[in-house]
Amino acid sequence: MLGILFGLGSALGYGCLDVGSAIAARKLNSVVTLLATHLLSLFLLLLLVAGAMRLGHPIHGFALSDLMPLLPELLGLGMVIGTCNMLGNFSLLRAFAHGPVAVVSPLVSAYGLVPLLLAMFWLHEPFSVISTGGLMLLLMGMVCVAIPTAETGGPSTSSSVAPGFQIQRSGGSITLTIHPALFLRPWLTGLDQRGIWWALVTLGCFGCETFGMSRVSHVYGPVWPLLASRLSSCVLLALVGLLTLCRAPEGRRHAWGALRSRPNWRLLGLLGCMSIADLVAAGAFAQGSRLAPTSLLASLSLLYPAFPMAFGLLVYKERLSTRRWAGIALLFVGLLGLALRA
Repeated sequence: MLGILFGLGSALGYGCLDVGSAIAARKLNSVVTLLATHLLSLFLLLLLVAGAMRLGHPIHGFALSDLMPLLPELLGLGMVIGTCNMLGNFSLLRAFAHGPVAVVSPLVSAYGLVPLLLAMFWLHEPFSVISTGGLMLLLMGMVCVAIPTAETGGPSTSSSVAPGFQIQRSGGSITLTIHPALFLRPWLTGLDQRGIWWALVTLGCFGCETFGMSRVSHVYGPVWPLLASRLSSCVLLALVGLLTLCRAPEGRRHAWGALRSRPNWRLLGLLGCMSIADLVAAGAFAQGSRLAPTSLLASLSLLYPAFPMAFGLLVYKERLSTRRWAGIALLFVGLLGLALRA
């Protein structure tokens, strides 16, 4: 029961993080956003660790002296997990900057497929008929959501059913024509489609991060791997920020200086809430993985896109085609099947 509660807490945290990322992607530079949120997350984690040490309580059975022999291994694993987290969050911000929230968030929610499949094939967790059905529905939903919107121009005697496929009606006959060039162009161009590609990159990065975190947490507990990953991602983001400053034009240098000297307290509050949501989501997933199978946690955390979807539809007034609504419905049915299986 506790494992289910932690899985739902992880889903809530990721949903709030998506909403904050969607707002920040339209107002701030991606590197600035990530560096600020990761630094705040690291600061909160350090406060937690320092408070536990001051009270004399070892964190999940590990005192600091016990971790010293394992420190190189822990930092190496933390660097891998932190790199996946940094790349995933950067891709998520780019996806929200280019694509609609109501489309990007359900597509990214399928990141749980990665730890789910790895848990089944690597850890040999059971794979049932319900798992197969849920997986097939999930993949069908991803295709329906990700496929570009068909172009509808041309004479009334023809209609486009999908990019590159056109039906022509002449008398009583119907002809299906395939145009390879028209098929490829919508997938590779267009603002909306760039958001889809960034969402797919996010899916892979977050999937690798959650699987790695669940495995490492079985040995070290949730706090130490999370601390190592955030420390690594902060170092990497600081290096990226310095390189950006060195290569940026003079106008961007002034923008960074203005952000530092005249902070926008609303944006800082948003970044703080994103940091807390990030910690809650990652910490709940890591702690839950100690109490329940990885596949169960992955399935429950897949339920989070309902919140950012509602935000995109109600606040940003986004409108989706019938095909994408059908794809989102297939995604949620597939997620439900995987959750019931787990």
